[in-house]
Amino acid sequence: MDDTLGTVASFDDVNDGIDLRLCLRIEAGRVVALEIANGRPAALLDVLRGRRADDVPALVQRLFPICGHAHALACAGAIAAARGEDSDRLGEQQRDLLWAELAVAHGWRCLIDWPALLGRPPQLAALRQLMAVAARLRALAQTAPLPGAGERAAALNDLAAGLGHAVFGDRAPGAMHAAALSAWVGAVASPLHDLLRVVQDSPLAGLRPPEVALLPMPAAAWFAARLSADPAFGRHPHADGLPAEVSAYARCTRAERERFDMAGPVAARLLAMLGAAAALIATLRGAGQGPLPAATANACSPSSGSGCAVADTVRGPLAYWVRLDEDRIADLHAVAPTEWALHPRGALHQWLPGLPAEAAQHSARLAVAAVDPCAVTGIALEGVANA
Repeated sequence: MDDTLGTVASFDDVNDGIDLRLCLRIEAGRVVALEIANGRPAALLDVLRGRRADDVPALVQRLFPICGHAHALACAGAIAAARGEDSDRLGEQQRDLLWAELAVAHGWRCLIDWPALLGRPPQLAALRQLMAVAARLRALAQTAPLPGAGERAAALNDLAAGLGHAVFGDRAPGAMHAAALSAWVGAVASPLHDLLRVVQDSPLAGLRPPEVALLPMPAAAWFAARLSADPAFGRHPHADGLPAEVSAYARCTRAERERFDMAGPVAARLLAMLGAAAALIATLRGAGQGPLPAATANACSPSSGSGCAVADTVRGPLAYWVRLDEDRIADLHAVAPTEWALHPRGALHQWLPGLPAEAAQHSARLAVAAVDPCAVTGIALEGVANA
């Protein structure tokens, strides 16, 4: 078989972004319906079928530049599992690349996304500083021969300090548990402090918790059974027919959720994101002190020639399932955290209908921030003239 594709679009012609648009239908002064348009082509991954397996992780990283390393890692782990190989043979290097990506994603949320919701300018200088220390860890992870333990430890500690400054500024809490984080947000000026006050003063303050399942981090075997059986699962994922969350909130312990829930369901999810950033800071500090388990992606091979792997992202688990034929991609499916957030009976569809029209667009932006899908590009109102 040659390297040409049997599809209409070549790889380089595929849109590499995720275009998500929300449309709120207004009638009689209230939101009565929500429609979400996911602009990512349904057959986006079809362009990878027939490719040599070794080429695909890098192509996946180009297809999905947001969380690109996590995509490449999960895809490579699935391929390794399908081959019967050890998916963690380069675990420490791959883990460092993933940590660098996660740190920048957390920093972006705190320095860019949250200030934007408040109408404030982005904190670009702080983000550049964080990106610079993340780039140092990435460079070390891609160096051959591998750097010494001291150099790597210094890079990990620098990244922990950089992320800590991006998230907490100059007044970090003394502890990183849920109660301490909640107290810090309540007492220290920060974008999240102000954002939670905005949420409390909005119609979102009176919302009920969404009726969804919470999936902290399903194992690769769980994803493999669903991705291999249902080609549409990656586009419309569910937990045995039910809407589900795979977010930072879903990964909180019960005690953490109870603490965060005291602020209301929207605020609780924002606080859980802060908790996830704090957990990564602690992990980076721990790794700087000594070796940690090198596992980077949970993987399995449910049948000969097939494999599935799950990698972590700032929004939740990312899973790839592949089937190989003569070491080429015969079939491939994936499910990303964003698609869970868009379930037609998920949190957004439960929260937004019923909200007053005059606050609908701003409330929708706050709700979207709590659910946290990738790259929402617009929120439109329809029927406003009849409100």
